[in-house]
Amino acid sequence: MQNKEKIKLIKDYASIKESDVKRADQRLRGKYPYIETEIYQLSTNKYEIFLTNISEISFILFQDISSDFDYSIKNVTDPVNLSDRKPEKFLRKVLPIDDKNISNNMEGITFTHNGMMNFLKSKFNNFDIKNMWVNFDKQSFIVLLKYDDENVKNALQTELDKLKFGFSFFVEKAKEADEAIKKNSTEEDHIFQIPAFNLQPVKLEFIKRDENLWYLLLGRRKNFVFCRFISRT
Repeated sequence: MQNKEKIKLIKDYASIKESDVKRADQRLRGKYPYIETEIYQLSTNKYEIFLTNISEISFILFQDISSDFDYSIKNVTDPVNLSDRKPEKFLRKVLPIDDKNISNNMEGITFTHNGMMNFLKSKFNNFDIKNMWVNFDKQSFIVLLKYDDENVKNALQTELDKLKFGFSFFVEKAKEADEAIKKNSTEEDHIFQIPAFNLQPVKLEFIKRDENLWYLLLGRRKNFVFCRFISRT
């Protein structure tokens, strides 16, 4: 492996870990909406989430939130811990995923494989995307596209580069084996996910129109805002 490739892998890995940390912070604030947080990078692969107002909250202990975060909220591989004190030394302060921007470039949203396929086919419904797979060695999503004109490939690559999933995106030419996607590989719970226009058995144009409208509004803060839902037992 060349030095440039090694450097890129290191940068990509750091970007992935930071995205994971930001999503962990987002889930924490979603479960404890009265908590305010700040994220700090302490070292290359170590982060800390400072609970800025924990001293003002009397009905829950920091230790209880910290334990819940460690065992039930963050992923086991997320290099982050909670703190009730602002760190004295740190590399930089990391901007969180704002509640109003959870959908911004999909940074605050995670997908299953089927969900990712549905997302790609709905958001980029003018492209003939056949499939996708994950290259974990290179920390990237490989999107298989049917195209004859390189400009089409480049256009999709430009749009994919705007997304913030942690992994990088690379567009490759689809082969004949990629032409058909098995039905059961794209099925999902339709209560939470509407099948994309390109996955519909009958392709009605109003579905494609609605998809375009959805993503148009998704990027406009004033018209489309994700809110926290507080569940009480």
